[in-house]
Amino acid sequence: MSVGDTLLALAPAFGLVVLFAAAVVLVVLAVEDVRRKTVPGGRCFVFVALCAVFQACCGGASSLCAGALWAVACIAFWVAVNAVARRHTADRCAVALGEGDVICMVGLCLASGFDAPMGFACCFAVAGAFSLAGLATKRLRLGDTLPLIPFFCCWFAYAAFQVIV
Repeated sequence: MSVGDTLLALAPAFGLVVLFAAAVVLVVLAVEDVRRKTVPGGRCFVFVALCAVFQACCGGASSLCAGALWAVACIAFWVAVNAVARRHTADRCAVALGEGDVICMVGLCLASGFDAPMGFACCFAVAGAFSLAGLATKRLRLGDTLPLIPFFCCWFAYAAFQVIV
């Protein structure tokens, strides 16, 4: 067995170690988002890098490229949502999705690869159900902000499950 074969055999195990590291970083970001209602975008780049390494180790180049294409779609989604938010508020600097949110979505797209749309749908379905429950119980009002990164944990769990199983 050559060194290259050994490295290829160890790549999935290394990918799982990176997956665990990315999970820890995501939880830290989620806690910060809940506490401060914002996460500076620069803090999310470590998560993006870990997600890309994870997908490269476990999914391969084609899955990583698919994730990159979905990341571009997420950025377009971010631009569109924020444009609508600015149009419908008096504050022309208003944002519905912050840069930390979109940078984490890029990482999640990279981690999900081909499965990014399903992870996106899972994440926003849980966030929507949480919001509707909050409105129904009067714990939330229309116009309230929610930290989004905790809901990204659903997307991340979906991505991890797709690779592990």
